[in-house]
Amino acid sequence: IEGMNEKGVTITLASLDKQSTQPDPDKNPRFLIHLVREILDHAANLDEAVAIAEKYNIFDNGRNIITHHIFLSDPVSGSAVLEWHDGRMEVLRSGLGPQVVTNRPLFAVDEDKRRGNCRRYRTLAKALDNNEKFDWQSGMAALEQASQHDVSYVIEGERWRVSTQWSAVFDMTLREVYVCLGGNYETVYHLQVPVGY
Repeated sequence: IEGMNEKGVTITLASLDKQSTQPDPDKNPRFLIHLVREILDHAANLDEAVAIAEKYNIFDNGRNIITHHIFLSDPVSGSAVLEWHDGRMEVLRSGLGPQVVTNRPLFAVDEDKRRGNCRRYRTLAKALDNNEKFDWQSGMAALEQASQHDVSYVIEGERWRVSTQWSAVFDMTLREVYVCLGGNYETVYHLQVPVGY
């Protein structure tokens, strides 16, 4: 449910509470995971990735339902989060500054509230604030600090125990991916994405 293509376009998903969407009758439906694949297959930059998403009525856990926001970036343009509010997709662009995404809504929430309401957001934002040269090691260290270990959530009235399943750092310039699985930050898998033409 996340990845980087040969142009350095990166996409990842973060789960949120269930939102109802208001479909546009002029757009076709698109299952979220299929959208991820289409963006990775066809987008050469952030604007193209957003344009692909804007063509569809996106859904995941049922028609007219979305339970994620989408984090997009490329090595030149910065990043954007696609998040649904009042049934409509909103595009939250970062410009060239850092943008942090966790499992909490971002739309119409100011930075102080984002940091105050979410330990994980605060941890990641502080790591970015304090690090001028943010390499994959500092990125993975920040993700480890922000990881979850047997945390209790109530999702649609049911209690769940959640732990971080994986953490990934994408170097969009060098087209490298670093991944840790199952909360094991001692073992880092390194992948190289072939550079596009």
